[in-house]
Amino acid sequence: MCKEEAHDDHAYNSKFKNNTFTSRIELTWLEGQLKRQLARIRRNIVRGYGPLDLYLAKKRCKMAARHLRVVPHRHRILDIGCGAYPLFLTQIDFVEKHGVDQGISNDLQESAMRRGIALRAMDLQKETVLPWEENSFDVVSMLAVFEHIEPENLPFLLGEIHRVLKPHGRYIMTTPAPWAAGVLRLLAKLKVISPAEIADHRGAYNHSDLKAYLLDAGFEGE
Repeated sequence: MCKEEAHDDHAYNSKFKNNTFTSRIELTWLEGQLKRQLARIRRNIVRGYGPLDLYLAKKRCKMAARHLRVVPHRHRILDIGCGAYPLFLTQIDFVEKHGVDQGISNDLQESAMRRGIALRAMDLQKETVLPWEENSFDVVSMLAVFEHIEPENLPFLLGEIHRVLKPHGRYIMTTPAPWAAGVLRLLAKLKVISPAEIADHRGAYNHSDLKAYLLDAGFEGE
């Protein structure tokens, strides 16, 4: 009996060790999958890559999400320049979530649709008309996109945003202040943020500039 008990105990220990070994393999595999997924997200959030890009994108999303707290109706939102990975849209709760960006492929559209996000390929430098009817959205967001648009195209784009917003709808945007331009160029030169993104900046705007653009497009001043 002692031998049988010892044998059973040995078999149990061997099984436990095998299970532990298998669990470690599975955990290593999952960690690898997560790292690869994170790398894909980083590549798709911006053109090029810098180690600080994902952090800054998350900060912008958090800042924009704070402004959604005062939105009474969360039915439809449009995120302009959402990126190939629509980070902001994945983090907010709306009945319908739409995004446009020039880097949207058919595969990305299908992948996003499974998460309840409708993406559309659109080059904002060439296409000045948003493909939606008037009064379509409760919110239009444009995070770190304004500075990438050619200045002569901004009035047309803002006019379109005003057109597709519902009455009392909200336009939420972020853009670097002019004083930050030198800092961003330095960070891009050091490759802390994406050099490709910073090289694509078309302008830098202070509060007065932005207010003038918005008033001309029909937005109400506060």
